[in-house]
Amino acid sequence: MEPGVLLITANLGTLFEKTDDLLELWMSKLYETIEQFHPAFIAIHCQEVGGKQFRTCMHQVTRFVSHLVSSPSLAEYDRAAFFMDEDYSLETQFTALGNIYFVHKSVTNVQCFDFTECKYRTLTGRNIHQGNLMNVTTHVKERFPPKYFPECKWSRKGFLRTRWRVENVTFDLINVHLFHDPSNIQAMEKTPSLFSNRRRQALEAVLEKCAKDKLEKAPLFIFGDFNFRLDAHKLINTLVGKAKPEFIKTDGAITKVVYTENSGENRVILNLETKKFEPTDEGRFSCDDALWLLKYDTEVDSFRKQLYEYQRLFPPSYPYREEVQNGNKYMRTRPPAWCDRVLLSNSTTSIISEDPLKPPTYNVIGKDACMGDHKPVFLHFHLRVPPHQNSHQASSHSSV
Repeated sequence: MEPGVLLITANLGTLFEKTDDLLELWMSKLYETIEQFHPAFIAIHCQEVGGKQFRTCMHQVTRFVSHLVSSPSLAEYDRAAFFMDEDYSLETQFTALGNIYFVHKSVTNVQCFDFTECKYRTLTGRNIHQGNLMNVTTHVKERFPPKYFPECKWSRKGFLRTRWRVENVTFDLINVHLFHDPSNIQAMEKTPSLFSNRRRQALEAVLEKCAKDKLEKAPLFIFGDFNFRLDAHKLINTLVGKAKPEFIKTDGAITKVVYTENSGENRVILNLETKKFEPTDEGRFSCDDALWLLKYDTEVDSFRKQLYEYQRLFPPSYPYREEVQNGNKYMRTRPPAWCDRVLLSNSTTSIISEDPLKPPTYNVIGKDACMGDHKPVFLHFHLRVPPHQNSHQASSHSSV
């Protein structure tokens, strides 16, 4: 038996702020994907739990959790674990991350690692941890220290790690949310950008923590909102060519750049502001024809020796318009980017099936539907279960 595994990353910021408009549509697309693959193990890594306005929208998380727990599409998943970091009163620890796991009744052996007791605990029933997760020992959570974002007063970016043993195959699952680009103008100044370097440093720190801890090393799947952006410096130089830039300042700082063709028509090619990206040729940035942007997607290259990724044949996952009727169009706020990713350590090749009849699938959920400003991204594969895997390390504890 080679059980199917479905890994999903979903930035839920819009969903929790427009719950009445989006919840049913968003869930229907999620359930369609689950029903398409019928996986044995599902992992959903959420970012921005409670939305950007989490102080007023956090109550919607319970509604989201209840929808999942009561769904007929998940009725045959008799075991589950939810880790929802909702307690924003803990300013130095709050990450707004949520890790959700469902296990199908066909799975005979599933265990979650207890990082305090350093032993595995058999998962039974549905275990829902919401609010303050300080006393939940089957996860490790950390918010990134301020040194990674010195210009920001406060950030909830961080990571949340769990470790699993499914049919005696062990692997780590890490949910990560890295820093965004607060300014298009600053992002285009050089290659790599200031913000790209800070994301690299934070991800390096996560991988180093895993490499240097005292636990037995395990294959690692790290999936979340990496906030990886296109190389704006190279992209914009390509777009504007020899166009003349006009720099508009406010209080001595550049707040807008207008690129105009050097021709008699003086046609504007691009308007760029802190949070505006407005090319005149908007058709070049259609989600139906955006794969040409892949050559500007280079942030992950720094990790090629440690991590790999399946081929992306789907359009950038961000920033989509948030109106229900415009779910397949990008906002004119940022250059489109593949922010939401599933990355794998090289050691995962030993536990992923090589059966040519069971190829991995890497794609977005709700391609033509409004899913918020981020499209959820998923990887489905089959787990290679060795026929004589030793199981003597299994814990006798009954539940997470």
